[in-house]
Amino acid sequence: MDKDIKKNLKNSSSWIRLLFMILFSIIYGTAVFVLWTIVFIQVLFSLITGSANSRLLHFSSQISAYIYEILLYLAYNREEKPFPFSDWPSSDTPDKF
Repeated sequence: MDKDIKKNLKNSSSWIRLLFMILFSIIYGTAVFVLWTIVFIQVLFSLITGSANSRLLHFSSQISAYIYEILLYLAYNREEKPFPFSDWPSSDTPDKF
């Protein structure tokens, strides 16, 4: 059993994944901040104009999908690294509500 632990600790792919996980944790925090900024701007926009900004709706949908992809990677539910190592997530949000 000690040999298995030593073998796992010497596995370079595990350490590389850990480094990517740290990187994506930092990106996650930034993306969440950007999303909350969009939420605040959308509230202001809605109060002033009476409706949400369609471009911000589209972008916030993409940011939300990106955050989800990061969380899947961090939780070992996905092996493929999120953007910029894969495509930027597309948005399924319709243009008009």
